Amino acid sequence: MAKRDLLDFSFSDLGFTAMALHCNLPPHTLAWLIDRCCMSGFQRRVVPLEVPLRKISSAHIYFYHDVPETETSFWLLENRGTAGILSTGRPDPDFLLVAKGEQKDEMLSLWLELIKSESAVSMAYIMPADQQQRLNWLPYLTDSSE
Repeated sequence: MAKRDLLDFSFSDLGFTAMALHCNLPPHTLAWLIDRCCMSGFQRRVVPLEVPLRKISSAHIYFYHDVPETETSFWLLENRGTAGILSTGRPDPDFLLVAKGEQKDEMLSLWLELIKSESAVSMAYIMPADQQQRLNWLPYLTDSSE
């Protein structure tokens, strides 16, 4: 692939939307909390998501939830892995909730309000487009859900 082709690549071309979550909960507790308030069904994947970050590979705990009737998929990922961070910001989010599918924006907006109402989550927001553009590991999610 030519260098100019890589520069023309856009996050929006992949069809993902990401939400940042800040909380002090273990991954399984946050997944349970989202299951309870959003009526979802996240399941932890046995094999962690392996993401190449710079010159090393980092393993991240993640959960997957699929909504067949809306053809929408969700991934709940722990931001800090074995060798690095998936998304940096000020402050760094503890978790990322990523959605892909036809109704991802509507469902994430609804989920955002429900998650914000939980006292265990200190902050939740849809990541700005410029931050989402830097999530170059997102293509690894499509292969890991199967």
